Amino acid sequence: MFKGGVIDRLDCIIITGCFMLVYISMLVYKNQSGADPMSSVLDMIDSLSEEAQKELYYRLRADLL
Repeated sequence: MFKGGVIDRLDCIIITGCFMLVYISMLVYKNQSGADPMSSVLDMIDSLSEEAQKELYYRLRADLL
């Protein structure tokens, strides 16, 4: 009768819930102090090694061109 429809919807809810948990815990709660999300991203990039920063730059450059 259901042929997996109920299970498919539950899977979707579980997967979406996991993504929302990560999103809220990393971006919303972390930035309640009023910090700009862009500064958080820049801080993460700053913590990378020089080689990783260069690779990130080249990848972003290739995607944006």
